[in-house]
Formats: sequence, structure tokens, C-alpha cells
Amino acid sequence: MEDRISIVIPAYNAEKYIENCIESLVRQSYQNMEIIIVNDGSADRTEEKVEEIQSKYSGLCLQYLKLNENKGQSNARNEGMKIATGTYLMFLDADDTFDPEMLSIMHDAVSSSPEIDLAVCGFYRCRNGIVSETGVHIKTGKQSLTDFLSQSFAEMPLNYLSCIGTKIYKMDLIRQKKIYFSDKYRFNEDLGFALSYLMHTNRVFVIDQELYCYHYVVGSVQHKKRYREGSLETMVHTRLSFADLLKTAGVFEERKFATSMVEMYFGEMLCQWENYRAFKKVYDKIGRKNKYVKQAWKERQGIILKLFKMVNLYLGIRSMYLFLRLVYGAKGIKNQKMDG
Repeated sequence: MEDRISIVIPAYNAEKYIENCIESLVRQSYQNMEIIIVNDGSADRTEEKVEEIQSKYSGLCLQYLKLNENKGQSNARNEGMKIATGTYLMFLDADDTFDPEMLSIMHDAVSSSPEIDLAVCGFYRCRNGIVSETGVHIKTGKQSLTDFLSQSFAEMPLNYLSCIGTKIYKMDLIRQKKIYFSDKYRFNEDLGFALSYLMHTNRVFVIDQELYCYHYVVGSVQHKKRYREGSLETMVHTRLSFADLLKTAGVFEERKFATSMVEMYFGEMLCQWENYRAFKKVYDKIGRKNKYVKQAWKERQGIILKLFKMVNLYLGIRSMYLFLRLVYGAKGIKNQKMDG
């Protein structure tokens, strides 16, 4: 008998794309699945769309759970996990999709040996119908946790590790070790869960195929304005947890980790320059206490400040140019009227 795979889908105001998400599961070649949709306090027609899907695909094993208020994806996923009955567990965001062979390939990988606790694949992005690959290619096959983390640290961007939908987990291990999403994180919670699970993992099966489609949907939960209260603190803390895991595995490189931390910090700050004070507050609170971050910050701060000065100078000159055009353009129009 085939193992059942539970797939938890948190849905918040997902009426426009939840059907496309579910149809990607209907098209799976591996059909022994349990779909759990958790309506996270939606204010739109998400519930009606789910009812339509249930009616359209009456043979689908679909559980629907409605929460009274929006508490975020972490809470929604935890609620879905509580009622999951499968041998294995996967997650899918309501605005994303699975490749038709994803469940089959992932199940074959994770069930190929009792010592394998996790299978991981790649993902690609889709925006306005245009597909873009990540360009990350890793060796397919069974790996020890040490080898997997070493490869992750050396060759993969951290979002490869944190993407929640590219993994299949053992439900027994989750329940035995009481692994859940932290309710205090409303951002970057995927990485926190993945790291908690990896701490109890023996071997990982890596699949060098991009099977998860990460859709860019304007207005979805995943693509709201990037800065949220507490988001940067969460990102810093999860990366420090990643450092602890790397140390345990014996593959931690101090200088490289410091560089990645500061690049993440400045990358976020450049995306949300208007929240500079909030970001600086986080650095003063957390970054200065960490010797790796402090070291890399000192090395890069001068370069970044010069960059900001150049940008501000450019913006100042451009603003003056536009102002002068406006003033002299208005005078020209006035003179033309007087001559007429």
C-alpha cells in the first residue's frame, strides 16, 4: 500500500489563485495524498472557492479548516499539522504550484532508505508567465547531514534551504521531536522550521530537479511589502541558529558566515531605505553583540556609506535638474502667451 502524503496549504485571501494551486495537485501522478487547506481568517471569497473545488473534485481527499482570525502562516501550518494523518508531510503556499511528478519523485527519494529523514528538491520562479531558474545545481543522491550542510553553506543561497515547499518530512519524527513553526515569527519562519527539523536528521536525499514553482503574485502574503515589524530580528536569529547547526556539523566558516550576515542586512536595508532607523536599531541590539557580524560590518560599512552618498548626490542633482526644467518651462510658456 502506498504511503499517504499530507500537504498543508495556508490560505489567506487566496480566492484568485487557490484553484490553480489545487489543480497542480489534481494533476499529480502520485495520488495517495491528503490536502489540508487552512483558511487563515480570509476576508475575501476563499471559502467559497474551496467549496467550489470540493464540488468539482469530489473524489479528492481534502480537509478544510477555517480559523476565525488571521494569525499568520506559522499558526495556520501548525493547525494543519495537528490534523494531518499522512506518513509524510509537505507544505504548499496557496499561490504556488507543484510539478506533476513532484510527489512521486519526492516520495521515492525519502522512502528509498530508512535512514533518510528528509528529501529536498529545487524550485523555479514564475512571474507574468515568464519562468526563471535559480541556477543552483547540486549533486543528486543520499548525503550525510554534514555533507548536506557543507554543500548548503558553500554552494546554495539560503533561500534554497529555507523554501518550505521543496521538502518532504517524516510525520513521525515531527511528532516525536515536537517540531512546529514558532508563532513569534511572522517572517522567515520557513527557515526556522527547516533548521529545527535538520537538528534531528540523519541523512538527506537531494534531488537536482526544480519541482516547486514559486509564483510571483502581487498582493499575496508572500509578496507584501518586505519590511514588517520584527522581520529583520527574525532573519538575524534564524541565521544565528543556522550557524549553530553548522558548528555542530563541523562545517562552520567564521569569515564566510560574517560576510553573509552583513550582505543580508544591507540587502534588506537597501530594499527598505525608508526604514533605515529600524534596521540600525536591530544592528545595535543584535549585530554588535555578535563578533562575526561586527567584524564584517566594520569591513563593509565604509563602502556602503560611500555608495549611499553617491546615490543621494545623484538624487539631489536630478531633483535640481527637474526643478529647473519646471521653472524655466513655465517661464517659456508665459512668454509665448505674452508674445501672442
